Amino acid sequence: MGRLCLLLVVSLSLLTCQVLSSGVFELKLQEFLNKKGIAGNANCCPAGSA
Repeated sequence: MGRLCLLLVVSLSLLTCQVLSSGVFELKLQEFLNKKGIAGNANCCPAGSA
């Protein structure tokens, strides 16, 4: 009986943590430096683009 209660408590706490952890993460960049000059699609960035 004790193991069943422990399993129930652990299961509920894991579900609670999973629900509380879901959400949206946003990041606002003030500056970005592309040292290699390569875009995300592996093409070179055009010269002088900001």
